[in-house]
Amino acid sequence: MKPLQDDILTLRAIEVTDVDTVMAWENDSSQWDSCNTSAPFSRKQLWDYAVNYNNDIYATGAIRLMVVERSTNKLVGSIDIYDFNRHHNRASVGLYIDAAHRGKGYGIRAMNLAIDYACSFLGMHQVVAEVADDNTASIRMLQACGFTESGILRDWFRHENKYTNGKLMQYIRK
Repeated sequence: MKPLQDDILTLRAIEVTDVDTVMAWENDSSQWDSCNTSAPFSRKQLWDYAVNYNNDIYATGAIRLMVVERSTNKLVGSIDIYDFNRHHNRASVGLYIDAAHRGKGYGIRAMNLAIDYACSFLGMHQVVAEVADDNTASIRMLQACGFTESGILRDWFRHENKYTNGKLMQYIRK
């Protein structure tokens, strides 16, 4: 299999044709607590991001990969690799799967592809994720991909006026 794809999914760079879908995802305020967004994005902001997308993680410290269902060429999610640290060979990862496509194993597939890319191609020794401790679906998905809990982040996420703990999850390449 080629890097960044398996028999079901492909991970690829953002394209301008993705803008409307990404705008719907990014502007879904119910997701903002887990992704540190505090205001909606304009279509122009996302268009400019797609047009000017820089895939050089060494220069930008981050990349966004779109999760595409191969059989339909339909966009089903996105994955960010960010806080790239070349000296320590580590990065953080965040995954979003569209609600209509959850429960199909796409999260595990996309995360495994991203981990393989980060470790095998970029040379990362570890990948970390922060997840709310009540987000059991994401925790199970990360565990299925080989992540283990390495710490508790007290009062890490705020939803309305209530705080919840976070879990720091690590994947360490063997």
